[in-house]
Amino acid sequence: MLESLLSSLTSFYMQDWMPSAVLSSSPLLVLKGDTVEMSANALGLTMESNGIRLLQPFDTSVKFSNASGKTNIHVAVSDIFMNISFSALRLFIAVEEDVLKFLRMSSRKMTFDCSEFDKLGSFKNTHSNQTYAFWRPHEPPSFAILGDYLTTIDKPPTKGVHVVNVKNLPKDML
Repeated sequence: MLESLLSSLTSFYMQDWMPSAVLSSSPLLVLKGDTVEMSANALGLTMESNGIRLLQPFDTSVKFSNASGKTNIHVAVSDIFMNISFSALRLFIAVEEDVLKFLRMSSRKMTFDCSEFDKLGSFKNTHSNQTYAFWRPHEPPSFAILGDYLTTIDKPPTKGVHVVNVKNLPKDML
């Protein structure tokens, strides 16, 4: 599967354009007793091809912590603006499909589509009479959620979300 992904990427790059990417990164790992903290920042990620900027600079950060048996994962991404041709769009879609196929076909399932939700609470905007509700995915055993879901109606989400298998994480990270 990975070989076919690399082959399709190589053939695609060679026929149309050769992109280049630039970014500044700063990883951090802190181990103290049973506490693990990791963070990584990618600042100013941009991609260009033949002098045309395909991906405007954007920033992203990932933070992971495990302390006192509680695990937190936080991902933040600034707005992303892209200038892409149809051939570049084809590449992004092909890469996404190949990565998802690889994740779903592994011997130990890494992700799962969770479509059951527990209501955390709701509130109503008094100015617009709009109701908002917070929902938490009800993950199966050995899977972890990556966040909660906000809807603009007082009904559970109709689309499932991905949950991550924590058994695939290294034992020293748990």
